[in-house]
Amino acid sequence: MTNGVFAEDVAAQLRFHVEHEAPFSGRKGRTRLAVIDGVVDAEVVRAPGCARRRAIS
Repeated sequence: MTNGVFAEDVAAQLRFHVEHEAPFSGRKGRTRLAVIDGVVDAEVVRAPGCARRRAIS
């Protein structure tokens, strides 16, 4: 689950403008913030729609 209350709180704490466009929760200039409400493991990272920049071992 993304873009819940926790994601809004994280975006505000880090001074990002809150954005409700999954999978992103906020934006600051050209930087986008993605917050996942819960535990992130290899299975979540490899889920459809998640961009991977490097392999998780």
